[in-house]
Amino acid sequence: MKSRAWKAVVVSTYGVMLLALGGCSSCDDEGGNPEVENYFQPLEIGDFELVLEPALQVAERVDFGFLAPGESASRVVEVSNVGRAALHIDRWQMSSDRFEMTFVGFMGEETPRVLEPGETIKVVFSYRAISEEPEQAELLIWSDDPDREYTKVSVTANVLTECITVSERELGFGLVAPEEQVSRAFTVSNCSDVLPVSFEARAILQDQGAFRFENLSPDEVVELEPGEEREVSIRFRPQEPGNYNAVLPLVSEAFETGEVDVDLIGVGAPYACPEAVILASNEASGRESRANPYGEYYGVPLDRLFFDGGESFSSDGSPIVRYRWSLVRRPADSGAVLNQENTSTSGLFLDLTGDYRVELEVWNARGIKSCEPAVMDISATPDEDVHIQLVWDTSNDNNQFDSFGSDVDLHLLKQGGIWNLEPWDCFWQNLEPDWGVRGDRSDNPSLDIDDTDGWGPENINLNNPENGERYHVGVHYFSDQGFGVSYATVRLYLGGRLVREFRRQRLTDQDFWHVAQIRWPEREVIDYNDMYSTFPSGVFEP
Repeated sequence: MKSRAWKAVVVSTYGVMLLALGGCSSCDDEGGNPEVENYFQPLEIGDFELVLEPALQVAERVDFGFLAPGESASRVVEVSNVGRAALHIDRWQMSSDRFEMTFVGFMGEETPRVLEPGETIKVVFSYRAISEEPEQAELLIWSDDPDREYTKVSVTANVLTECITVSERELGFGLVAPEEQVSRAFTVSNCSDVLPVSFEARAILQDQGAFRFENLSPDEVVELEPGEEREVSIRFRPQEPGNYNAVLPLVSEAFETGEVDVDLIGVGAPYACPEAVILASNEASGRESRANPYGEYYGVPLDRLFFDGGESFSSDGSPIVRYRWSLVRRPADSGAVLNQENTSTSGLFLDLTGDYRVELEVWNARGIKSCEPAVMDISATPDEDVHIQLVWDTSNDNNQFDSFGSDVDLHLLKQGGIWNLEPWDCFWQNLEPDWGVRGDRSDNPSLDIDDTDGWGPENINLNNPENGERYHVGVHYFSDQGFGVSYATVRLYLGGRLVREFRRQRLTDQDFWHVAQIRWPEREVIDYNDMYSTFPSGVFEP
């Protein structure tokens, strides 16, 4: 009779024990921390990022200064489409023929009708003075700019008035990560050839913490000589995600209204998702693999893997405070369990040949979850010439992972041997018989796991089989422990490749199943599928 006192769990010379790593029984599916699950909501990007409309931009005034009779001059003005859709121009209308207008790159009377987003054309204004009398005109540009029906440009000569222009009425800073910064600039120009002009940049209104002057002080009075210009640079540094809008007032007597506003628009980008990283390692083999975010690990059955997520990080420096491990794939009949507690480490026992997938999600201190999990795909492939795997399913055993259950045994018999007897049967009482060359362990079979309380697996490995030999695979239902019928599955791997699978053979207590014969070196498997009420007696030499 089989002694339970020393057969609880037998460990082979590989020193591997079958342990199931338990999950976190006190945690809910979200790791017991539901308050942060919905912390992050997608950021609503402002209209300036989404509206696809044209926008015409041109200087408000062109001034020729003072010209003596008979003197001629030209001025070049850029007309740009700073919008996000094509700008269609219906007509160009000059109110006086004293000023001539031509387009650089356009011949004759042909005028540009369409400006693509970002496109700029140059308009040349020419004037020849016939007297010292002031001359004034207006250029009206009729277009589909949704903000105005037409755009007006004042054209003057011999008019001794202050002239000031602003290159931008809106500064867009785009999407900027919190605590990062970008700078944008616009130009204020004195468009008079004769008179000096001054302007004052008032304090930025709203979101003053996000927008700051870089090269002048609030309320600083800036003097501009005729033809001189000054660049005004603004820094945008959002403190957190969100839309930011502010107004920068420019005050000058040269403006028709006395004041011009420059709109400042920016968006604080959503916090960057933390990145999950898995380092998989096996101390026994020294193998390592990293998933950032994807990795692969190649091992052998019975490997015990250690997973470390400590290299996970947030690009903004926010610490990782929560981890969630998931075993999303395992081989059929595998009972592998992953430690899912909220810790940076986990482990997995590769109980069966086949494919596994482990995923890791992380949260940082801001409550932001990784946008995608780190994924480690694991392939467990036998590295022996012959690998035999046994698992079983006992329907009446409601918990096949506890310490009490049915006991089914795997046997590998060398031709000429007797089932259940040494030396030619490798089984739980003969874990590593000396076959092949005497004293050479490299050609011995070994039973690596003897499971006595549930579902398996049990594995027998054999490297360097003897040429001309026949090896027989058998399964014995040693004890049903009161649980009744069990269904056994055997898989045969030769050279790491699955060559035969025998699924769900019905066994009752003490039944013996002669599964198959393996012929070497032919690598041929002969199916038997013979059932006996107990071990067949006598020398087995088919």
